[in-house]
Amino acid sequence: MLINTTADYDLDSLHTKLHAVRNYTIDVHVSHAFEGGVFFSMDPDKKWVKEQITFIDALHEQCAKADFPPARLHLHWGNLNATELYHNWCAVNNPIEQFGSVGCLNMLLPQVVKHTAFIEHNNTPTKLFTYLNSAQRKHREDALNYIYENDLLDICEWTWFNDWYYNLNEHFHSLIPKSAEGLEWKGKPVADVDAFAMSPELIDMHTNTCFDLIAETFYHHDVHHYSNLAHMNTVYFTEKTWRALILKRPFLLIGNKDSLTQLKALGFKTFPMLFDESYDTLDDDKRLDHVLAQLNGFSVDSMFAKINTAEVQDILEHNLQQALNLSQKMVDIDSKMS
Repeated sequence: MLINTTADYDLDSLHTKLHAVRNYTIDVHVSHAFEGGVFFSMDPDKKWVKEQITFIDALHEQCAKADFPPARLHLHWGNLNATELYHNWCAVNNPIEQFGSVGCLNMLLPQVVKHTAFIEHNNTPTKLFTYLNSAQRKHREDALNYIYENDLLDICEWTWFNDWYYNLNEHFHSLIPKSAEGLEWKGKPVADVDAFAMSPELIDMHTNTCFDLIAETFYHHDVHHYSNLAHMNTVYFTEKTWRALILKRPFLLIGNKDSLTQLKALGFKTFPMLFDESYDTLDDDKRLDHVLAQLNGFSVDSMFAKINTAEVQDILEHNLQQALNLSQKMVDIDSKMS
């Protein structure tokens, strides 16, 4: 039995579904593939966040409320570190019975795995990097402001939603990225790239650039804000990072502290020959500046030449194969749940 949870109210009513099947000899698979943070919701006003109840705590509570054995519950979560996170939670909380299994079900799959039209560079790109976003996050706005204020827009393929008015430089209110020309969203110009499809716009932007500047969903290390979560690994990788790995793209990563360290632990390789990756271990107040400051020192020609060395090409191919190996495991999970 598969239960998809997409909002707090789904979780509130989960115990009724568990109670209804507790006397049957079937396991329950709970899928929540579109969020991967410590909390079920990113909304600070939601009760789970305000009360500092993690997603795992809430699921165990729902099992207890339904008198449902946790061993019959299998959690498929949008966090690539889901298994490790649950292991750490159990070490601290010592539950009487653990979930039957916990793993990652990435939001891009199986669509990306089936896509075989990987991008190849036949000519030198005319721009340096992509910066592709949709949902508003302050660290994403801060990075876009930096790109504008340092005259980097002309060497960047960038996207944003037109309602990003919280912290953006006022000049952005009249700017439309090249990729957004002719597109409309709720009556306003918009630039966004479908995470679930290889659109012509996306292919064009990747073909015309050297690397990706990725601004992940999360930036702040959650344990800095919630004193009882020191044991939690809050690193979270979404389709933005997966897309770079599968499309053989070098990248700078604006995400949680130790994100590159976690990618390496998952079998991927990064690009110290292209970037100063010491930013990965810096605290939140320094990490973003260290990433962005590097953008001023690159040129398209020199970066393109470095990317086409055998060393970098071997890493890109390795990352593709490792991503496909991990992705196939997720597709297998998805097929069993369907």
